[in-house]
Amino acid sequence: LPDSDWLRTLWIDEAHHAPADGYLRVADHFGLRAVEGQQPRRDRILIGTTATPERLDRLGYDTLFDDVTFRYDLPEAIRDGWLADVHAYRIETDLDLSDVGNSQGDFKQGELEEAILHSGLTQSAVSTWNLHRDKKSIFFCVTKEHARLTAEALARANAHVGLVTDETPKQARADIVNAFKNSNLDCLVNVGVFTEGFDAPGIEAVYMLRPTKS
Repeated sequence: LPDSDWLRTLWIDEAHHAPADGYLRVADHFGLRAVEGQQPRRDRILIGTTATPERLDRLGYDTLFDDVTFRYDLPEAIRDGWLADVHAYRIETDLDLSDVGNSQGDFKQGELEEAILHSGLTQSAVSTWNLHRDKKSIFFCVTKEHARLTAEALARANAHVGLVTDETPKQARADIVNAFKNSNLDCLVNVGVFTEGFDAPGIEAVYMLRPTKS
């Protein structure tokens, strides 16, 4: 980074990432963190914004930000008409999470994948989709193997489905997303790709096939 003297305001979007080492190094470079008895510089401003402030690892923001200056929660935004209301349904399956361990406050991914692939969760989700197949749907899966099997099961149910992972080439990803947004696909299956900043207002159903402690 260039010399720190020019900075007047540092704005961190998706500020729930701010406690990560990379973000903290930037804050320290500009003297914006209270650390090791040092007070942050008061001749510049640090602002953080996020839609998901709570972290599962319980790391706080007190060395970075003085206070929460504005908070607007989902129920308020729904009530005020800015967000669509959510109808949540729990699909009961034979999935057993009792032997799945924890890592950094959430389930261990490898053990979670094994438990899911040995359960009827995926087929239950596809059967549920079949009952609501008129709704444009996005699916969140645990791993690439889980996503591949989910996409294949949806295709067998005659769904027009697109699959996106971190291995999907950039142009192919863009083509799949455009097809989904233009209603040429019924379902979009992904693994950790469309979690932040993804904008597809036509989505009518979200299938959370990745159990989480969040």
